[in-house]
Amino acid sequence: MHWYKYFFIITLGLLLGQGIFIGPIPVKASDTTMDLSVESITFSPTEPKVKDSVTVTIVIKNTGTANVTNSTSAKSIQYHVADFTVTNNVANSISRTPSSSSPLKPGETFTYTIKGSFTKSGSKTTFFMIDAGYLLEEYNENNNYKSQEIFVKPSEAEQNYMDLIAKSINVSPYWPLVGQKTTITIQGFCSNTSTLAVIGKPSYSFPGFTVENDVAKTVIPYPTENNPWTMLQNFEYNAFGYFTSEGSKLLSFTINPPSGYTDYNTNNNTVTTTVMVNPIFDLSAESMKVEQSTTTSSLVNLTANIKNKASAFTSVFSVKVLVNNSLVNTYSYSNGLIKNEVKTHKNTIPLTQFKIGSNEVKIELNEISGKEVNLANNILTTNFTVLAATSSAPLPNPPAVQPKPETKLETAPILPAESWLVQEKSLVSAVDQNLTNRLKGYILLQVQASGEAWYLEPLSGEKYYLKDGPTAFEILRKFGLGITNTDLNKIPVGIEKRFSDTDTDADGLSDTLEESLDTDPKNPDSDSDGYKDGIEIQNNYNPTKTGMMTIDTNLANRLKGKIVLQVQSLGQAWYINPQDGKRYYLKDGPAAYQIMKFLSLGISNNDLRKIAVGDF
Repeated sequence: MHWYKYFFIITLGLLLGQGIFIGPIPVKASDTTMDLSVESITFSPTEPKVKDSVTVTIVIKNTGTANVTNSTSAKSIQYHVADFTVTNNVANSISRTPSSSSPLKPGETFTYTIKGSFTKSGSKTTFFMIDAGYLLEEYNENNNYKSQEIFVKPSEAEQNYMDLIAKSINVSPYWPLVGQKTTITIQGFCSNTSTLAVIGKPSYSFPGFTVENDVAKTVIPYPTENNPWTMLQNFEYNAFGYFTSEGSKLLSFTINPPSGYTDYNTNNNTVTTTVMVNPIFDLSAESMKVEQSTTTSSLVNLTANIKNKASAFTSVFSVKVLVNNSLVNTYSYSNGLIKNEVKTHKNTIPLTQFKIGSNEVKIELNEISGKEVNLANNILTTNFTVLAATSSAPLPNPPAVQPKPETKLETAPILPAESWLVQEKSLVSAVDQNLTNRLKGYILLQVQASGEAWYLEPLSGEKYYLKDGPTAFEILRKFGLGITNTDLNKIPVGIEKRFSDTDTDADGLSDTLEESLDTDPKNPDSDSDGYKDGIEIQNNYNPTKTGMMTIDTNLANRLKGKIVLQVQSLGQAWYINPQDGKRYYLKDGPAAYQIMKFLSLGISNNDLRKIAVGDF
């Protein structure tokens, strides 16, 4: 625009001494009446698709009152069409060129055309400007340009253009057993240029997995003409069945486009994951026989047949014997059973454990993996009747029911503890070193007396009387060995479900145990990995972060039966149970009581008095 069309003004603020300068401001200098205006921008076709041949028509009009004769200003143009390939010379497409011999009179028009095709679908903007070099003196410069929006549809090929993405594979249950009903869920996402009423057939590889359904028909939601997928759609497939073999399995699933459609990125169509399939464990208590000993009238013989009914080898299991729901003893078998092998368990029970009349005798089996498919056959009961004439001496009353942990242990003899120890020492006539070595580290329970508990200290080979929970806690801590947190974490954690304690978050770990493990007693999944803390501990996974715990079996075996103290923390005490090699938290007296109650080993008076008595 010419320089003389502007005046520079000084504002009133300058006159008032404010020093404020504003400019330049355009001011009408003369009554110029020529005016070129971009009137309209139109498209043909009006609803173009990608790659269609398109003509854009721009109409220019003289909206002034004087003739336009400047051909140069009429040919001074600027334009832009988004995502458009121009195929003609736009400057030469002018329908008429104003001149002195052929002026553009007021109200008359001429046109430009832009020809070509759009390269992408979606909303596109077209811009056009006349007299772009400001060569013409016009009344109004603001109508020299115009922009217009148009929506470009996908081409026929683009309408069948998609991106199928396989996102994840999840297996439920997380650790399936051989033969266990299992669901494999595949989640995916589809990005396409239009709605989709069909879906391709997926392909998959699930080694060792028997599929019981048509996976292709399980897609949710299932696309139809009345209920098509949107242009951005989440979906999932489900495979139902079971694994036929154990071990690590690599699962793979590929989502394929339907016929006639093109997937522009096939690198994300396949997803894989690895699942560990565990073997079946199934111990069965097949039969049990209870009868009075033919050689010793004061004893009762129990014989039970235990069978491994599963295909997998059962490594370690235990047998608990109960009379009238009172625990008599727990026996551990470390050699295991092969498929269909039968183990005959024999147990001698003092007659004093029974009452006159009918008695319920029960055995309970516990497979150490905790992954048995059938727990109903782990328990077997029978009745055994004791007649008054069975023994020449009157039978004692049945053993008292064990008290709750918060109460004191009601096992103290009539004599004071000091006198009781003196008496027990006098009854040890000779020490059986083989028996002592075999039972070192165990908590022993006198099944022929009032349930007195003793700890056979591994180093000295002497037994120490555990009068009650607080006394047990004090004695057990006395024999504690210092251990670093690093070494302690290499010993698996024991969970005894019979321990009486609060489990606020219902994750399988008591609040007391969570306190010692630094897990959150109010959050069942402390590390937010989708698995409860108790499940992770049982399977030797770290409940506070990803990955498994590093278990050192040799270290655990060396420390069996010992008490260890966390010297790098607050001196927390742990008992390494010699029966399973796991550590149990000794927080206080009640905790010590429960260990005495549930982790002890029954012993007769005769055998107990073959072990030396220690002084505390």
